[in-house]
Order: sequence, then structure tokens, then C-alpha cells
Amino acid sequence: MSVSTYAGIKAAVADYMERTDLSTPIANDFFPMMQAKMYFGHGTDIAPLRIRAMVSSTTLTPASGGTITITSALGSNWLENIEITPTTAGAVSLDYVDPWQFRKMSDELQSNTGPQSYYTVEGGVIYLAPAAVTEVTVRWYGKFTALSGDSDTDWIISNAPHIYMDGCLMEACAYLSDDREGMFRQKFAAGIKAVNMTDQRQRASGSTPVAKPRSVA
Repeated sequence: MSVSTYAGIKAAVADYMERTDLSTPIANDFFPMMQAKMYFGHGTDIAPLRIRAMVSSTTLTPASGGTITITSALGSNWLENIEITPTTAGAVSLDYVDPWQFRKMSDELQSNTGPQSYYTVEGGVIYLAPAAVTEVTVRWYGKFTALSGDSDTDWIISNAPHIYMDGCLMEACAYLSDDREGMFRQKFAAGIKAVNMTDQRQRASGSTPVAKPRSVA
């Protein structure tokens, strides 16, 4: 049995559970619930997956008033921003502020002269201040392309299929009141944690980050 495709994952889960009748629940219920936990985290033990393979980048012009509608500009797979940087020469990445604090920036909000310095996210919109239409480059984390066809694959299936396997088995056990649910939940959480940590090490070229004080009293 190969777990190199969406069909392979579904077949393997059914085989592990010794329940060939689980094909429909795996596709319609277990897989989407597992992915939701993978993308957004769940409880205190399952952290959200955030790796370089999920990073996208685009340069765009904000709408009048310095706004960016997330679904139309960044897509429905958007999860969270990494950084927003004006394309103006010498400009630095914008600082995020909470919406309540953003609305108190009267001077910046009354200006429409770029480059921008701050942003916030409220509802499905990114608001920039100053409220300029100066081009910005947005980098963000997004979901993988949804799997639907049996031959479909994605980064997880190609590189860390155990995440999908353990996650679907966790959901299957919950569905069947199988006492192995906790075991597969731990394995699912451990798989996500390990991939996140490996990705962080790869970003640092294998070196271990060292905390250094900015000043000495």
C-alpha cells in the first residue's frame, strides 16, 4: 500500500482501522476535521502547522482608503500574515497594531501619503495607515490546495504523510469510540511539532538560534 496520493491515505486509514466501510466518512468528515486542526491548532496540545511550503507572496495596490480585502486579494486559503512591506525604496515592514489602537491613530488615518507604517486586520479586511494606495508586498501563510481527486497530492503527502495518517486515525477513533484516540492525537500533535521545528532549523541553515542581550546593565 502506498500513501503517496489522496486515495492512498484514505485506503491506509481504512486498512489500519480494519473498516473498509469508512471510505465516505474519511473523505467527507475525518479528513476536513483533521486539516482544520492542522491549520488552526486544537486545544493546548496541537499547534498549528506553519512552514515555508505554506508561504505565498504578492505585490498589490490597496484600495482607496488603504484597505485590502483578504479573500479577493490573497485568496480564500489565507491563514495569517507574515509581513507587509511597502515597495517604496528604503521602506520597512509595517508594524501590526490591534484594531482598537489602530482607530486611535488619527494623524496617520487622515493622511493618504505613503509609504505606510502600520496595519491591522478586522473582519476580512487589512487596513493600512497612512491610508495610502502605495503598493505593498504581502507575505502570508496559506492552506495547501485542497485534495479532491484520488491522484491528488500535496506537500504533506509527499514529505510528512504520517501527519495526515495519524490525524485521520484520531478522527476515526473518535467516531468509533475507540480508546486509541488519545494515542493518535499525541502522534498527530508530535508530527506537526516536529515538522514545525525542522522547518525552523532549515530556515537558520541548521544553526541553533542564540539569545543575546541588547544591552548590559
